[in-house]
Amino acid sequence: MPEPTSFAAATWVAVTKYLLPLLPGAVGSAVALKFLGDGLNRWQKLSSFAAGLACAVYIAPVLIEWFAITGNRTHSGIEFLVGLFALATAREVFREINEADIIGALKRRYLGASNDSIN
Repeated sequence: MPEPTSFAAATWVAVTKYLLPLLPGAVGSAVALKFLGDGLNRWQKLSSFAAGLACAVYIAPVLIEWFAITGNRTHSGIEFLVGLFALATAREVFREINEADIIGALKRRYLGASNDSIN
């Protein structure tokens, strides 16, 4: 590919080469944030969007390779879906972790402690 001759051409090449492939994951993350972002402040929304996009960037290629999925449109669809469901999945996982009494369960399991003696 010949070198771009202007700043606008160089910018367009950079956008299409580096940012356009991120679009399906970014859109999926934005759609999820629209439905799951109630009660979040601006910084929490931004970090949630970035987390969804990061999941789409790093998890989608693993799934595509693992299941040997072919086709560019299918790849874009997988990236969109990972960005879409990453926020919901992470939210539920962290909710379960916060509600679980992991230390108490380990004490009961391995030390035989009852709920009364944990305090």
